[in-house]
Amino acid sequence: MVNSWREIEREAENAVRRIFDELGGFSVDAQHSRTLGEFKLDLVTQATSAQAKFQLAIDAKARITPQTVISVCERMRQLPTDFIPVVYAPVISPRVAEIVEQFGVGYVDQAGNCRLRSARHGLLIDRRGYKLPARPPKGVADPFSPKSSRIVRALLARPDEGHEKRLYLRDPSGLLENWAKKYAGPAEQIPMFFRGNAEAAEQAVASWCRDNHLQYALAGFSAAWRLAPEVRYSVGAVYVESSGFDRKMLDRLGAYQGGKRVDTGANLLLWRPFDPSALAGRRTENGTDAPVTSAIQTFLDLKRMAGRGEEAAAAVYERQLVGELRRAAERIKELRHADV
Repeated sequence: MVNSWREIEREAENAVRRIFDELGGFSVDAQHSRTLGEFKLDLVTQATSAQAKFQLAIDAKARITPQTVISVCERMRQLPTDFIPVVYAPVISPRVAEIVEQFGVGYVDQAGNCRLRSARHGLLIDRRGYKLPARPPKGVADPFSPKSSRIVRALLARPDEGHEKRLYLRDPSGLLENWAKKYAGPAEQIPMFFRGNAEAAEQAVASWCRDNHLQYALAGFSAAWRLAPEVRYSVGAVYVESSGFDRKMLDRLGAYQGGKRVDTGANLLLWRPFDPSALAGRRTENGTDAPVTSAIQTFLDLKRMAGRGEEAAAAVYERQLVGELRRAAERIKELRHADV
């Protein structure tokens, strides 16, 4: 079955995130279905470090051939010079890569092979020889796919109790770590600016959600600060159910602290959940009326962020998760000894 366009866009985003995560020191923001003047793009990503900022304008394709890539490249070359044009497809053949390079356009594939070059921006990343991990055998489900991960989430939510008192996790910490490695993050991210600081932005979004009957939860660093107060942040994040991403609904945000979408200078990120289960287990912490994502969800979201995200994830893990996960591991040991 052919992947949906949304899945292709997420693949492209995830591939770019992995590339810059491995470089280290970069944070990556993504905007889907972005319009630049007369150009409508599938994805725009901005990779930012202390020394540099790179904006990649990405045309994502389910399949691209030497016959179709030329017209794509000719179109991408007309983009504003602030943006680095990039073509994404799950598989980029050597011939397609050669054509793309001749046009001065970058490419990325699902495995992480890429050539991103811009003399104007001082960027050159050339990665080759990467291969996708082997697919699970036919009929074997991926336990970390959006729907299957609901089962993993339920098991980890109360790991020491077991599932129906019969199924216990042998290594709950290892399961969580493996999930974090495969976790792709939000389905969509919109950088926003509101008058005031990140906390004022969170309050504005919370009011907008309540007034419009939208499910939501403070997420990322916003949730981490409530769960582990040593975490510090300046850009908040809020998960909002998918219906909140309707254009007319987003337009209403202007009435709340002047909320508007921005390319730079955001003080809050709106996240569309990859699956409704991302909002499961919401809780109220630290005297705030706004719910925050569960410790598990917060950990997953922070782990995919380079640098301070890893540090914040470790803080949440130590304060909220490690005790229960260790008790669960001890519980399975006791049950195994009892059966001997």
